[in-house]
Amino acid sequence: MTSVHKKINQFFPVVPVHISWEDYAGELVMYFGQESFPIVSEENWQETATAISGSPTFSSYGVPNASTFSTWQEWAYEFSTLVNGKTR
Repeated sequence: MTSVHKKINQFFPVVPVHISWEDYAGELVMYFGQESFPIVSEENWQETATAISGSPTFSSYGVPNASTFSTWQEWAYEFSTLVNGKTR
């Protein structure tokens, strides 16, 4: 069985509930620091999310652009679900 897209080699165990943007962004760097995306303040979270959704590594997962979400938590939940796959 072959994959349609390149799978990242790790699970991203960060759930964007009861966590600050700064902590979430820090986790992104810790897990995906080899990727080139900006880490910005919470009020500019869309810049980070847009860069991630457009990166070659994550674009194959169908990560939507930040403009379709009203909060970073909504986007982050979708990002985690797409990268990790559905659980149960």
